[in-house]
Amino acid sequence: MKTSALLDPTHVVRFQVSGSHRPDRVFYGIGPDTLEASQSRFTEAIADESVTLEWRYLKKSHLTLTCGLRSVDSGPGRYGRHPSLEREAVAGAFPLPYGFGRRYSAQYNRLDASFETPSPRGAAVRVETKIEQDSDVIGEPASGWIRYGGFATGLMDVDGHRHVVSLSVTALFTDPIGPSPIPFTELATIGGDTPMLGYLPGRLVDRSASIVSARYVWPVGPNLDGNLDAAVGNVFDEHLQGFRPSLLRFSGDLGLAVTVSAIIRSNSYSASGRRRSSGAPRSIRFAFASP
Repeated sequence: MKTSALLDPTHVVRFQVSGSHRPDRVFYGIGPDTLEASQSRFTEAIADESVTLEWRYLKKSHLTLTCGLRSVDSGPGRYGRHPSLEREAVAGAFPLPYGFGRRYSAQYNRLDASFETPSPRGAAVRVETKIEQDSDVIGEPASGWIRYGGFATGLMDVDGHRHVVSLSVTALFTDPIGPSPIPFTELATIGGDTPMLGYLPGRLVDRSASIVSARYVWPVGPNLDGNLDAAVGNVFDEHLQGFRPSLLRFSGDLGLAVTVSAIIRSNSYSASGRRRSSGAPRSIRFAFASP
Protein backbone atom coordinates (compact mmCIF):
# COMPACT_ATOMS: atom_id res chain seq x y z
CA MET A 1 0.00 0.00 0.00
CA LYS A 2 1.39 3.39 -0.98
CA THR A 3 0.12 6.95 -0.72
CA SER A 4 1.79 10.15 -1.92
CA ALA A 5 1.34 13.86 -1.27
CA LEU A 6 2.72 16.62 -3.47
CA LEU A 7 4.03 19.32 -1.15
CA ASP A 8 4.98 21.62 -4.04
CA PRO A 9 6.18 21.13 -7.65
CA THR A 10 9.59 19.87 -6.48
CA HIS A 11 8.84 18.00 -3.21
CA VAL A 12 6.87 14.76 -2.76
CA VAL A 13 6.27 12.78 0.42
CA ARG A 14 5.26 9.09 0.28
CA PHE A 15 4.06 6.65 2.92
CA GLN A 16 4.35 2.96 2.12
CA VAL A 17 3.48 -0.32 3.85
CA SER A 18 4.42 -3.58 2.12
CA GLY A 19 4.83 -7.23 2.90
CA SER A 20 5.72 -10.49 1.21
CA HIS A 21 6.05 -14.18 2.01
CA ARG A 22 8.01 -16.34 -0.42
CA PRO A 23 8.83 -20.01 0.29
CA ASP A 24 10.87 -20.36 -2.93
CA ARG A 25 13.81 -17.96 -2.58
CA VAL A 26 17.00 -19.40 -4.05
CA PHE A 27 20.39 -19.71 -2.36
CA TYR A 28 23.58 -21.20 -3.79
CA GLY A 29 26.09 -20.18 -1.16
CA ILE A 30 28.19 -17.08 -0.61
CA GLY A 31 31.13 -16.12 -2.81
CA PRO A 32 32.10 -15.66 -6.46
CA ASP A 33 32.53 -19.37 -7.27
CA THR A 34 29.23 -20.88 -6.10
CA LEU A 35 27.85 -23.72 -8.22
CA GLU A 36 24.54 -24.07 -10.03
CA ALA A 37 24.33 -27.61 -8.63
CA SER A 38 24.13 -26.17 -5.09
CA GLN A 39 20.72 -24.57 -5.66
CA SER A 40 18.52 -24.61 -2.56
CA ARG A 41 15.36 -22.89 -1.39
CA PHE A 42 14.46 -20.89 1.70
CA THR A 43 11.41 -19.01 2.96
CA GLU A 44 11.65 -15.24 3.36
CA ALA A 45 8.93 -13.15 5.02
CA ILE A 46 9.29 -9.36 4.91
CA ALA A 47 7.24 -6.54 6.43
CA ASP A 48 8.28 -2.98 5.61
CA GLU A 49 6.91 0.41 6.68
CA SER A 50 8.55 3.61 5.44
CA VAL A 51 8.19 7.32 4.79
CA THR A 52 10.02 8.98 1.89
CA LEU A 53 10.74 12.59 1.01
CA GLU A 54 11.74 13.21 -2.62
CA TRP A 55 13.25 16.42 -3.95
CA ARG A 56 13.21 16.81 -7.72
CA TYR A 57 15.82 19.49 -8.27
CA LEU A 58 16.26 19.06 -12.05
CA LYS A 59 14.08 17.59 -14.81
CA LYS A 60 15.68 14.12 -14.64
CA SER A 61 17.47 14.34 -11.28
CA HIS A 62 16.28 13.78 -7.74
CA LEU A 63 17.32 13.36 -4.13
CA THR A 64 15.37 10.93 -1.92
CA LEU A 65 15.51 10.35 1.83
CA THR A 66 13.73 7.28 3.25
CA CYS A 67 13.28 6.21 6.88
CA GLY A 68 11.63 2.93 7.75
CA LEU A 69 11.46 -0.34 9.64
CA ARG A 70 12.00 -3.67 7.87
CA SER A 71 11.31 -6.99 9.63
CA VAL A 72 12.69 -10.14 8.03
CA ASP A 73 12.27 -13.79 8.95
CA SER A 74 13.75 -16.78 7.11
CA GLY A 75 13.40 -20.52 7.36
CA PRO A 76 13.21 -23.76 5.40
CA GLY A 77 11.89 -23.37 1.87
CA ARG A 78 10.35 -25.50 -0.84
CA TYR A 79 9.90 -25.54 -4.60
CA GLY A 80 9.36 -28.74 -6.52
CA ARG A 81 12.17 -31.19 -5.82
CA HIS A 82 14.71 -28.55 -4.88
CA PRO A 83 16.23 -29.17 -1.40
CA SER A 84 15.75 -26.72 1.45
CA LEU A 85 18.70 -24.50 2.37
CA GLU A 86 19.51 -26.18 5.68
CA ARG A 87 19.58 -29.64 4.03
CA GLU A 88 22.10 -28.48 1.43
CA ALA A 89 24.20 -26.99 4.23
CA VAL A 90 24.16 -30.29 6.15
CA ALA A 91 25.13 -32.09 2.93
CA GLY A 92 28.23 -29.87 2.70
CA ALA A 93 27.27 -27.79 -0.34
CA PHE A 94 27.97 -24.56 1.61
CA PRO A 95 28.13 -23.33 5.23
CA LEU A 96 24.85 -22.34 6.87
CA PRO A 97 24.65 -18.57 6.27
CA TYR A 98 24.40 -16.14 9.17
CA GLY A 99 20.81 -14.99 9.64
CA PHE A 100 19.07 -18.14 8.44
CA GLY A 101 16.28 -19.04 10.87
CA ARG A 102 16.88 -15.80 12.79
CA ARG A 103 14.32 -13.00 12.78
CA TYR A 104 15.56 -9.43 12.79
CA SER A 105 14.05 -5.95 12.55
CA ALA A 106 16.16 -3.24 10.96
CA GLN A 107 15.50 0.45 11.39
CA TYR A 108 16.98 1.98 8.26
CA ASN A 109 17.82 5.37 6.82
CA ARG A 110 18.49 5.52 3.07
CA LEU A 111 19.66 8.32 0.82
CA ASP A 112 19.27 7.96 -2.97
CA ALA A 113 20.55 10.50 -5.45
CA SER A 114 20.47 10.62 -9.24
CA PHE A 115 21.79 13.14 -11.70
CA GLU A 116 21.46 13.20 -15.48
CA THR A 117 23.03 15.62 -17.94
CA PRO A 118 21.27 15.43 -21.33
CA SER A 119 22.93 16.85 -24.41
CA PRO A 120 21.31 18.36 -27.50
CA ARG A 121 23.53 16.06 -29.57
CA GLY A 122 21.77 12.94 -28.30
CA ALA A 123 24.30 12.01 -25.60
CA ALA A 124 23.76 11.87 -21.84
CA VAL A 125 25.46 10.80 -18.63
CA ARG A 126 23.55 9.51 -15.64
CA VAL A 127 24.88 8.78 -12.15
CA GLU A 128 22.91 7.12 -9.34
CA THR A 129 24.18 6.51 -5.81
CA LYS A 130 22.65 4.97 -2.71
CA ILE A 131 23.70 4.66 0.91
CA GLU A 132 21.63 2.87 3.58
CA GLN A 133 22.39 2.48 7.27
CA ASP A 134 20.55 -0.31 9.12
CA SER A 135 20.35 -1.00 12.87
CA ASP A 136 19.06 -4.33 14.19
CA VAL A 137 16.69 -3.19 16.93
CA ILE A 138 16.02 -6.63 18.45
CA GLY A 139 19.39 -8.40 18.10
CA GLU A 140 21.89 -8.88 20.91
CA PRO A 141 24.51 -7.47 21.03
CA ALA A 142 23.47 -4.27 19.24
CA SER A 143 24.70 -4.39 15.64
CA GLY A 144 23.93 -3.14 12.19
CA TRP A 145 25.30 -2.73 8.71
CA ILE A 146 25.70 -0.21 5.94
CA ARG A 147 24.95 -0.78 2.25
CA TYR A 148 26.15 1.60 -0.43
CA GLY A 149 27.02 1.80 -4.09
CA GLY A 150 25.76 3.09 -7.38
CA PHE A 151 26.21 3.13 -11.11
CA ALA A 152 27.35 5.48 -13.85
CA THR A 153 25.98 5.28 -17.40
CA GLY A 154 26.86 7.03 -20.61
CA LEU A 155 24.61 6.80 -23.67
CA MET A 156 24.41 8.17 -27.17
CA ASP A 157 21.84 8.17 -29.95
CA VAL A 158 24.37 7.39 -32.68
CA ASP A 159 22.36 8.61 -35.67
CA GLY A 160 19.52 10.68 -34.25
CA HIS A 161 16.99 7.96 -35.11
CA ARG A 162 16.71 6.09 -31.80
CA HIS A 163 19.73 3.83 -32.29
CA VAL A 164 20.96 4.17 -28.71
CA VAL A 165 24.13 2.61 -27.28
CA SER A 166 25.06 2.80 -23.60
CA LEU A 167 27.80 1.61 -21.26
CA SER A 168 27.32 1.25 -17.49
CA VAL A 169 29.51 0.47 -14.48
CA THR A 170 27.91 -0.72 -11.21
CA ALA A 171 29.47 -1.29 -7.78
CA LEU A 172 27.76 -2.48 -4.56
CA PHE A 173 29.18 -2.78 -1.04
CA THR A 174 28.05 -3.93 2.42
CA ASP A 175 29.94 -3.41 5.69
CA PRO A 176 29.03 -4.51 9.25
CA ILE A 177 28.55 -2.07 12.12
CA GLY A 178 29.23 -3.77 15.44
CA PRO A 179 30.33 -7.30 16.36
CA SER A 180 27.72 -9.34 14.47
CA PRO A 181 27.98 -10.41 10.81
CA ILE A 182 25.57 -9.12 8.18
CA PRO A 183 22.48 -11.32 7.60
CA PHE A 184 22.83 -13.12 4.28
CA THR A 185 19.60 -11.55 3.02
CA GLU A 186 21.21 -8.08 3.31
CA LEU A 187 24.43 -8.80 1.40
CA ALA A 188 25.23 -7.51 -2.08
CA THR A 189 23.49 -9.63 -4.71
CA ILE A 190 23.49 -10.11 -8.47
CA GLY A 191 20.49 -11.48 -10.33
CA GLY A 192 16.90 -10.58 -11.08
CA ASP A 193 16.48 -6.92 -11.98
CA THR A 194 20.20 -6.11 -11.83
CA PRO A 195 22.03 -5.61 -15.16
CA MET A 196 22.76 -9.36 -15.20
CA LEU A 197 19.22 -10.54 -15.98
CA GLY A 198 20.36 -14.04 -16.91
CA TYR A 199 20.64 -14.96 -13.21
CA LEU A 200 17.79 -15.63 -10.80
CA PRO A 201 17.40 -13.12 -7.93
CA GLY A 202 19.93 -14.04 -5.25
CA ARG A 203 22.04 -16.24 -7.54
CA LEU A 204 25.29 -14.49 -6.51
CA VAL A 205 25.77 -13.19 -2.95
CA ASP A 206 28.72 -11.70 -1.04
CA ARG A 207 30.01 -8.54 0.63
CA SER A 208 30.49 -6.56 -2.62
CA ALA A 209 29.74 -6.74 -6.33
CA SER A 210 30.96 -5.19 -9.57
CA ILE A 211 29.29 -5.18 -13.02
CA VAL A 212 30.14 -3.67 -16.40
CA SER A 213 27.29 -3.74 -18.92
CA ALA A 214 26.56 -2.56 -22.46
CA ARG A 215 23.18 -2.03 -24.12
CA TYR A 216 21.97 -1.36 -27.66
CA VAL A 217 18.41 -0.26 -28.46
CA TRP A 218 17.10 0.12 -32.00
CA PRO A 219 13.68 0.81 -33.56
CA VAL A 220 11.90 -2.19 -35.07
CA GLY A 221 8.58 -0.45 -35.72
CA PRO A 222 6.58 2.65 -34.75
CA ASN A 223 5.87 1.25 -31.28
CA LEU A 224 8.43 -1.54 -31.11
CA ASP A 225 12.07 -1.49 -30.04
CA GLY A 226 14.68 -4.21 -30.06
CA ASN A 227 17.25 -4.37 -27.28
CA LEU A 228 20.47 -6.29 -26.78
CA ASP A 229 22.29 -6.41 -23.43
CA ALA A 230 25.62 -7.88 -22.38
CA ALA A 231 27.23 -7.74 -18.93
CA VAL A 232 30.18 -9.16 -17.04
CA GLY A 233 30.54 -9.12 -13.27
CA ASN A 234 30.50 -11.10 -10.05
CA VAL A 235 30.37 -10.81 -6.28
CA PHE A 236 33.47 -10.64 -4.09
CA ASP A 237 34.56 -10.30 -0.48
CA GLU A 238 34.61 -6.93 1.27
CA HIS A 239 35.54 -3.96 -0.95
CA LEU A 240 36.04 -6.25 -3.99
CA GLN A 241 38.79 -8.18 -2.20
CA GLY A 242 39.76 -11.24 -4.22
CA PHE A 243 38.78 -9.68 -7.54
CA ARG A 244 40.25 -11.53 -10.52
CA PRO A 245 39.23 -11.26 -14.18
CA SER A 246 39.02 -15.05 -14.35
CA LEU A 247 36.12 -14.96 -11.85
CA LEU A 248 33.92 -12.67 -13.95
CA ARG A 249 30.66 -14.18 -15.22
CA PHE A 250 28.72 -13.28 -18.35
CA SER A 251 25.04 -12.51 -18.74
CA GLY A 252 23.16 -11.39 -21.83
CA ASP A 253 19.63 -10.92 -23.06
CA LEU A 254 17.80 -10.11 -26.26
CA GLY A 255 14.28 -8.76 -26.40
CA LEU A 256 11.51 -6.63 -27.84
CA ALA A 257 9.82 -3.76 -26.00
CA VAL A 258 6.38 -2.45 -26.92
CA THR A 259 4.79 0.77 -25.68
CA VAL A 260 1.14 1.71 -25.94
CA SER A 261 2.01 5.40 -26.13
CA ALA A 262 0.75 6.91 -29.38
CA ILE A 263 3.63 9.38 -29.59
CA ILE A 264 7.22 8.17 -29.74
CA ARG A 265 9.78 10.83 -28.90
CA SER A 266 13.40 10.54 -30.02
CA ASN A 267 14.67 11.89 -26.69
CA SER A 268 12.54 9.64 -24.49
CA TYR A 269 15.38 7.41 -23.27
CA SER A 270 16.90 7.38 -19.84
CA ALA A 271 20.62 6.95 -19.39
CA SER A 272 20.12 3.21 -19.07
CA GLY A 273 18.83 3.16 -22.63
CA ARG A 274 15.28 2.32 -21.54
CA ARG A 275 12.35 4.29 -22.89
CA ARG A 276 10.66 6.95 -20.80
CA SER A 277 7.06 7.43 -21.95
CA SER A 278 3.58 7.85 -20.61
CA GLY A 279 2.62 4.48 -22.07
CA ALA A 280 3.00 1.26 -20.08
CA PRO A 281 6.06 -0.62 -21.40
CA ARG A 282 5.68 -4.29 -22.23
CA SER A 283 8.53 -6.51 -23.30
CA ILE A 284 9.59 -10.03 -24.17
CA ARG A 285 13.17 -10.90 -23.30
CA PHE A 286 15.34 -14.00 -23.64
CA ALA A 287 18.12 -14.05 -21.07
CA PHE A 288 21.14 -16.34 -20.70
CA ALA A 289 24.19 -16.51 -18.47
CA SER A 290 27.33 -18.49 -17.77
CA PRO A 291 26.95 -21.18 -15.05
